[in-house]
Amino acid sequence: MADKTAARPSLRLIAGDLVSSLAHDVAEIAEVALTGKTPEEREKATSSSDQPEKASRARTVAVIGGGIAGLSAAWSLVSDRQADADIIVYESSPSVGGKLRLNEIEGLSLDAGAESMLAVRPEAIALTKA
Repeated sequence: MADKTAARPSLRLIAGDLVSSLAHDVAEIAEVALTGKTPEEREKATSSSDQPEKASRARTVAVIGGGIAGLSAAWSLVSDRQADADIIVYESSPSVGGKLRLNEIEGLSLDAGAESMLAVRPEAIALTKA
């Protein structure tokens, strides 16, 4: 029987400049995805020999894209209490949400991109219910 008190998986969102540099530094981003640490964090961990490094999780899951599909996938993984993984969502835009945005105009918050959720796209409606 599985332990119901198992820790929930961790979730990180990495958006904007880090992912937009993908074309220039694919190896570094892949290493962050695999190790869960930036080069600076890895260097600091190796330089401080008096602190034992945290035990790493069994796996890291990289979700590419912070639109509704990517966020739904990440949410599904985080909600699965049996998952023993670090989940990292990579998004090239400065914010997540894909086509769905919240814009502020003269102090009012307005939804933008909702036309992509019309009834002609039932798969998009299903993702919002996930």
